[in-house]
Amino acid sequence: MKRSRSPRYSDWSDYEDAEEAPSSSSTPPVREDGFQYDVFLSFRGPDTRNRFTGHLYQALQDKGIHTFIDSEKLEKGQKVEKLFGYIERSKIFVPIFSKGYADSEWCLKEITKMVECKRLIIPVFFDVEPRDVRGLSGPFEPAFTRYGGNYITNKEEVRKWRNALIEAGKVSGYNLANTDGYEARLIKLIVKRILTEVNKTPLFVAKHRVGLDSRVAELVEMLKVDAQNDVKMVGIHGMGGIGKTTLARAVYNQICPHFDASSFISDVREAAKQSKLFSLQEQLLRDVFKDEEVKVNDTAHGTGMIIERIKSKKVLLVLDDVDSEPQLGALAGSVDWFCFGSRIIITTRNKRVLIGPLRVENVYELKVLDDIQSLQLFCWHAFGKEEPKAEIAELSKKVANTAAGLPLALEIFGSHFFCLETNKEREDMLKKLKKNQDEGIHERLKISFDALGEEEKTVFLDIACFFIGKDRDFATFKWKDIFPDLTIKFLMHKSLININEDTGQFEMHDHIRDMGRKIVEDESRSDPGMRSRLWKKDDILYVLENKRGTEKIEAIDISCLSKDSVDVDAESFAGMSQLRMLRLENVTLRGEYGHFPRTLKWLNWNPRYLDSLPSTLPLENIVVLDLSESSITQLWNHHGFRETKVFGQLKVLNLRECVNLTICPDFTTMQHLEILDLLDCRKMTELHPEKLQEMNLSGCKNLVDVLGIEQLRYLKTVKLRGCRSLSISLKERVQEANFHILEGFTFPGSIDESSDASSD
Repeated sequence: MKRSRSPRYSDWSDYEDAEEAPSSSSTPPVREDGFQYDVFLSFRGPDTRNRFTGHLYQALQDKGIHTFIDSEKLEKGQKVEKLFGYIERSKIFVPIFSKGYADSEWCLKEITKMVECKRLIIPVFFDVEPRDVRGLSGPFEPAFTRYGGNYITNKEEVRKWRNALIEAGKVSGYNLANTDGYEARLIKLIVKRILTEVNKTPLFVAKHRVGLDSRVAELVEMLKVDAQNDVKMVGIHGMGGIGKTTLARAVYNQICPHFDASSFISDVREAAKQSKLFSLQEQLLRDVFKDEEVKVNDTAHGTGMIIERIKSKKVLLVLDDVDSEPQLGALAGSVDWFCFGSRIIITTRNKRVLIGPLRVENVYELKVLDDIQSLQLFCWHAFGKEEPKAEIAELSKKVANTAAGLPLALEIFGSHFFCLETNKEREDMLKKLKKNQDEGIHERLKISFDALGEEEKTVFLDIACFFIGKDRDFATFKWKDIFPDLTIKFLMHKSLININEDTGQFEMHDHIRDMGRKIVEDESRSDPGMRSRLWKKDDILYVLENKRGTEKIEAIDISCLSKDSVDVDAESFAGMSQLRMLRLENVTLRGEYGHFPRTLKWLNWNPRYLDSLPSTLPLENIVVLDLSESSITQLWNHHGFRETKVFGQLKVLNLRECVNLTICPDFTTMQHLEILDLLDCRKMTELHPEKLQEMNLSGCKNLVDVLGIEQLRYLKTVKLRGCRSLSISLKERVQEANFHILEGFTFPGSIDESSDASSD
């Protein structure tokens, strides 16, 4: 009797021998990764069931690989939705293409669903060639000719079958012909390959995913995994401890099933440090091609192998902690190396890696956690729950704020509080964390510092100790001999500093700042006089009062002392032969000023007991002289500096709010002066500037003229708030002058009559 043509699975007549199939094991539960089966086998029963497919199934089961095979798991009459559910809950698809595969509509439904799922397909070409599958030729051609002429078959569904076979036929798989027809050898290769995939445990991401899921979604959107017409490189950039690796792992786990192969390469920087980049190249090739026999002799050899082979597969590649362009060049030197659809994720603290020759256009700037997320993450690590108890809520907020949104710090702080039982213990721990940077945090962050050159270390430590919140342009004069603009940009790329776009001031994460200051304090724990920089009150007073200054000291900031003036013997500076920077606020100097080192380049001093600078003060190398808010009536007296050339290197002269200043400084010895600030010098009556680039004369109400302004060919900015009459007279004179000698100097934009005092 003729069999019914009702909905059937690969023609039910194909499976009348189902009772001869291998015995069924218990149905596995759905796992945490959402899968119930490791492998879904798709095949046409009469072609391969009793031989190849049956043996492959048993071999997989013997290895503990949960495998779905139709006759054991699917009862006759079950709907196609049930079948598709098994496909959706399987991690790997193994279609076994035989000569009769296309004759089964159910096989075609299966392969179409598998392709739609966009997971790993490992095709087996049993007694057909890959070109027959992707070309719908050979034994596949009659079946599709029949479908095309059959008015019963849905033409749109036939089109989907065609596209699915074409797509699956392009995937590199296993061909029985390549094992000389030995089925046992082919089964062994397939099982070995599947074992490598099944044994890929998802990368550990984080115990608590606070703030992570939204970042994963943003990065996945940036990657555009579904696009198959390009190769995309995406960088994850941020400071140490901010969670770059955690984010990369989470994204890798989520999207790796969409690729033919994937590889997560950790600690690229460390491998390069040990001259073992070639071992990472070897790991990459083994991960992608599942070939444990791959051997890389050196980096050049590995680069050549990657270029030659990797373009054959759509890959997901994560390169974690890349620190330099050569490291990236050895593993992913160009998008041209990769097959369309491939995605490369690069995590780095050094933005220069991303804007170098590769010019990675898509950069995800990882930000710190907000206050709410910080509190939640701390509480999970400290108390095992999202919120603290009411009685320690305020303390918990203080601890979370101390971490400043850095996930690394929140995790470590949480571990410190985990076993504390009393509020007294918790309060003491908070004080300890504020006083000294945790060693674990310090070592992680110090990695970035250790990679700097000596000049970059100098600038970084100066900023960390003295210049946070200070004007960037003003501070750069301190480093005029070491190309400060390039150095600052390098430090920004390293995620060590930032410059506020609105104020132009240096910014630094609290823990980066603490890392820098701890480096200085670790230079000598017992003797502050042996440290390069001093900024703490107790350390400074100890050195000055006991005359413990040494050639190690490069910079001192005494502005942190109390409002009460402190008397210091000038002789205390005698031993500081390498002192570059000195800031004295509310300090009275006694004794001989000749003891000051001649290496001084930056002096910030507001003496309220002098009417002019002492003539014995050695200032021949001074670059920045800041006497703002001092009581001087003149910069120097007629018998002092006037006969010398002590200001031959001076570039910045800040005399703002020197309200007693009446006599204009003589600029003839200041051949390199660029910035002059005379804000609120109200007793000034005239001015003789030279090669200035910037003048701030706001508040100089008695100033009636600026002699020779027509000759200031370098002048770019003049601020004249509150000097209406002077502004008008200068404007008239400049308009009468030859504008070609006043390049960059225009009205009214560069003469500022309306800005607030605060903006000055």
